[in-house]
Amino acid sequence: MEIHNKLGPAHPEEVYQKALELKLPEIGLSFESQRPVEVFIDGTALGLYYLDFLVEGQLIVEIKAKPKQMSGDDQWQVTKYFAAMDCQVALWINFGLQRLEYHRLFPPRKLITHRERQGH
Repeated sequence: MEIHNKLGPAHPEEVYQKALELKLPEIGLSFESQRPVEVFIDGTALGLYYLDFLVEGQLIVEIKAKPKQMSGDDQWQVTKYFAAMDCQVALWINFGLQRLEYHRLFPPRKLITHRERQGH
């Protein structure tokens, strides 16, 4: 990815966030940065998450600048986003390693089955 090649792995997450905010429109993608997502039960708000990016209204993009590879905790963060909104794919990008790390993630089957039972 051009951003990682130009900046390298030594910056805080906010730097990569701003770089993506500059580059996404250049390649013709619409996005919302720091998109709030509320969690509800029976019409009552229980919590609020902030997605790093929601691209084209359907792709969750979560960025990190960690000097270690993706862990189960990182995956869990994206799973919470899947549970709070109806997105079918996420891209998790770690700019903190010497070599760019990225993963395409999908909602867990258990969550998909739950949504189908609920009529979503």
